[in-house]
Amino acid sequence: MIKAVIFDLYGTLLYNKDRHERIVKIIGEENRNLYDKMRRKWQGHKFNKDAEFFQEFIKEAKLPEKMLPILLKYWNSQIKYTHLYHDTEKMLKALKKKGLKLGVVSNSFPITNKIISRLKIGKYFDAVILSFQIGVVKPDEKIYRIALKKLKAKPEETLFIGDDFKNDVKAAKKIGMKTFYVRTKRKISNLIELFVKL
Repeated sequence: MIKAVIFDLYGTLLYNKDRHERIVKIIGEENRNLYDKMRRKWQGHKFNKDAEFFQEFIKEAKLPEKMLPILLKYWNSQIKYTHLYHDTEKMLKALKKKGLKLGVVSNSFPITNKIISRLKIGKYFDAVILSFQIGVVKPDEKIYRIALKKLKAKPEETLFIGDDFKNDVKAAKKIGMKTFYVRTKRKISNLIELFVKL
């Protein structure tokens, strides 16, 4: 019997409109790999502040320092341009009504806290585990075990839902959790019927 549901965040419960690609357009395609590599380190608590990350990136990419405020502007625009899938909140309400414990496990950055606050979804979760806060990123099993401990749930009683097969489905299944793979462009509303029948 399922007693807890843990979600990935981006691409599963919410989405943003091309913020990543807009930044890549500014820094140049030739710097994409460096940007992605440094973002991964940031998710693991390498940098404490947005400005600190972009200052280091500009230095590594040998870009002009005047780009800092431009990059910060586009980065912070995520707060405004990140949205819930249209049935996300309806689904979360239904799950809470059933008495299920809900959690989030996300490879993310400090800005994620502001996004969760603006979208007013924090109230639905019993545990929110963000990689930058604990220095552990998916698919490291430690991040899932931290979530399970906070939810006081056993792996076999927990369903993990995410859109990244390696980081969400494969890793969670490895430690004994049930999993559901949200495929590209799949509507989150398609999952509601499955959840309410658990």
